[in-house]
Amino acid sequence: MAKKTEAATPTSWRYVGNGVFIPGVPARDLTPAEMQEHADTIKGQSDLGVALYETVYTEQPTVVAEEQS
Repeated sequence: MAKKTEAATPTSWRYVGNGVFIPGVPARDLTPAEMQEHADTIKGQSDLGVALYETVYTEQPTVVAEEQS
């Protein structure tokens, strides 16, 4: 049986850009407030195949139910 999970809430974004940056966006780990401020800009860059940040979760996803096969 597969387990159904609820997605965990991201708490920050870790900078993994190795010196590459988006003008106007800090080239470092971002706080939740900065995540909100720069989300559209960063999403636009990641859609182009440029991953400069990875999502950090403090908690693992929660199992909410087991699906019947």
